[in-house]
This record gives sequence, C-alpha cells and structure tokens, in this order.
Amino acid sequence: MLLLVGLAAVLGLWFVAATFRGAQKRYIERSDAMLKFLTDTSRLTDYMNTGALPPDVPTHLGGYEPRVERGRLLLKGLVSPTVAVFYGFFVLISSILFLAR
Repeated sequence: MLLLVGLAAVLGLWFVAATFRGAQKRYIERSDAMLKFLTDTSRLTDYMNTGALPPDVPTHLGGYEPRVERGRLLLKGLVSPTVAVFYGFFVLISSILFLAR
C-alpha cells in the first residue's frame, strides 16, 4: 500500500515539475522571439517608422494560454530530459518494487 502512495506522489511531483518546465519553455521561446526582433536593425527601423510591432513579436511574456497550448507545453515538460529521467527513474524503481512484492 505504501508503494502505491509513493508512486502516486512521484507521478504528482512529475506533473508539477513538467508544468514548471513547460512555463519555462514558453518564456524562453517568447524572449528568443523578442531578442531576434531587437537585434534585427531593418525590423527595428520599420517599427520606428510605422509604430506597429510585427505579429510574430510577443507583446508580453506571460498571460493566458489556450488549453491546447497549455497541453503542448505540459507534454514538452513531461518529456524534457531533466524532468523525465529523474522522475522516470523513480517510477521505474517504484514499479519494480511493487511488482516484486
């Protein structure tokens, strides 16, 4: 019974870590798009002349994400090597111990 509780705890913590990692990936992607815009002199000149940002430049780093986008980020976080290897190891050990008893 204790092994099942441990397995549930590991899976729960895996999802928490994956959610955090997915949020990090979102911020990294958006800051990368902003950096590309800020280092492109022709696009900056166009912005100064028109006063309008191009549609591919994020206007904010955080905020509301559609459900599909949140799911995509969660899946990216679940399979992220730094998260998946660590928690996958604990799931594997817990499963082996559960099946061995």
